[in-house]
Amino acid sequence: MVMCSRRVQNCCGIFLLCFGIIILLTTLVGHKPLLNYIDETIKTKVTITPGGDTYNNWYKSPVPIYDDIYLFNITNPKEYNMGEKPIVNVVGPFIYKKIEVKTTS
Repeated sequence: MVMCSRRVQNCCGIFLLCFGIIILLTTLVGHKPLLNYIDETIKTKVTITPGGDTYNNWYKSPVPIYDDIYLFNITNPKEYNMGEKPIVNVVGPFIYKKIEVKTTS
């Protein structure tokens, strides 16, 4: 264990006391403006207004949407109607690219 002189201990104590007071005052005084800044930033970024980034991403998504559709063809419909197990063939995939453009009214 390292022993510090009384002077070093006093300096460390004064430093920690001052640092604690600064943090306390910053928290008490800066709390409300920080919350206001965060609220305003969220409102401007999330609000959908024409011309904004959020509006452009909402209006037409930058991420393409693909639908893969598979159809199943029953090759033994008569036997299936009589209660037998169906024999199916997979037809597809049919891939469609969706382009969704939203409108405002």
